Amino acid sequence: MMWDLDHQDHWQRHKDEVQKQWDDYWAEHQRQSGEQFHGTPTAGDNIQLEGTPYPVDGQIFPKQEARHPWQESTLVKLPPPLTPLLEPIHDLLSPSFKVLTTLQRSFESGAHAELAVRMWEKARTPDPFVLASTVCRKMWEKWKEGPPDSDTTSDL
Repeated sequence: MMWDLDHQDHWQRHKDEVQKQWDDYWAEHQRQSGEQFHGTPTAGDNIQLEGTPYPVDGQIFPKQEARHPWQESTLVKLPPPLTPLLEPIHDLLSPSFKVLTTLQRSFESGAHAELAVRMWEKARTPDPFVLASTVCRKMWEKWKEGPPDSDTTSDL
């Protein structure tokens, strides 16, 4: 039980020290922000002494100063950049970018137009009909032979 009381006493002293450091920091911050935006107090200004709930000039209620958002700031840790998320997507789509770039260059150079003209000229010759008829004739012959023998086929 004694160890617990010593430990609690040590912890309470630590908390008091931290609170005092925070209070000192906050007072310094308030003093600096007051000097930065309002200048140093002059003889005619109301001065509030430390520890008094009201200004020295006798006012019961302290003056409420208008606080603007730019007078106070909070530092917030920013999240890491999104590059780890975007890199795999970029790597996945990089071949598409290359293909589209090549396609764009071929359109710009006129290669697609030349290919279309050659295909149209070739389509007007009897060569496509000869090719199609040859393929159909060979398929008909294979179909008439029936299914292949199971002994002659390999298990590839």
